Amino acid sequence: MHAQAPLVAAARANPGAAKAAAAAAVLLALLAGLRVSPVIAAVLVVCLVMLGVAFRLAAYVLEKDEGTADMQEVGASMLGRLCDYAAAAVCNDAP
Repeated sequence: MHAQAPLVAAARANPGAAKAAAAAAVLLALLAGLRVSPVIAAVLVVCLVMLGVAFRLAAYVLEKDEGTADMQEVGASMLGRLCDYAAAAVCNDAP
């Protein structure tokens, strides 16, 4: 297993404090946006709403079953090809 970053480990150890810190950061960003322009604050609010929608959609997808054995085989094949493609793209761009 990979070593976790200290902030991630701390957040998993005390999720309540991590949520409070995230809420404080969001509130500060909104207040800073309001001081600059109401449009910036509105954009930040829309972004937060869409982030919530994205998390809900991810949770919805992840709670579904993984499908039949044939579907899992096809998915594993596609994932393998995607990883090969990504590795080749990264290696070709390296100096």
